[in-house]
Amino acid sequence: MIIDAHVHIGDMMNFSLKLEKVKEIMKGRQIAKAIVSSIDSTEVDHNQRVIRENVKTQTQVNQDLINLLKDDSNFEILAWCKPLTEGWNQEFEDFLLNNLDKIKGLKFHPFHSALKINDKRVKPYLEFANKHGLAVKVHCANDKHSRSKYTYKMAKKYPRINFIMAHLELGGNFNKAREYLLKQPNLYADTAWLPSEEVIKIIEENGQDKIIFGSDAPIDGDTHYKFYEEYFSYDFIKKIGLDNYYLLMANNAIRVYKL
Repeated sequence: MIIDAHVHIGDMMNFSLKLEKVKEIMKGRQIAKAIVSSIDSTEVDHNQRVIRENVKTQTQVNQDLINLLKDDSNFEILAWCKPLTEGWNQEFEDFLLNNLDKIKGLKFHPFHSALKINDKRVKPYLEFANKHGLAVKVHCANDKHSRSKYTYKMAKKYPRINFIMAHLELGGNFNKAREYLLKQPNLYADTAWLPSEEVIKIIEENGQDKIIFGSDAPIDGDTHYKFYEEYFSYDFIKKIGLDNYYLLMANNAIRVYKL
């Protein structure tokens, strides 16, 4: 079984990511299961301007996602949070409490929220995740809000939370991010836009339990999984070993997200 632990659905910023397309491209690669979050919780655009059109609350966004996927056991949910424009509130807390059986973690996108994961406005979300055993996925990239060092700091502060650095550090210093990953026991990374050779480096440094297959599907539409062709190749399996391949493509996600 293969699990794609980084998948999106929603309509925002000229993206229209449909469940039907996700299912279609997953089937093409024989991917059995996905962990999904909704881009409808995006708070600021690529120019860091607050989005004011077609805005839903974080509760509405994630309830819509639950409703969409309620009859499909092949999909698990991360609740994408809005700490900048909305913040922690009783409605969202009640929503999460009522859906802990469906929601496997919280998702933060520091670039599209224009604030760091260690911002005080994120603290109540992390306190909730810490109390209720939810994983926390954080977009990590080479911009002032998203650098992996901030997620590393929060992982040290909350050792009971499984933190996942999405992309490891997109467009940034993989070496430093890999150092954080291997140093902190509750810190993990997914492979979205991560070259396969970086995965090999992590495994060669005994990080086989720390890396999770995730692709950012279906951002590139029909050709989305082309970037990951090496991941599905016999040569790649041979390089990392079959046991490590199972960890990467499914078993780490099952453990970290408590699937």
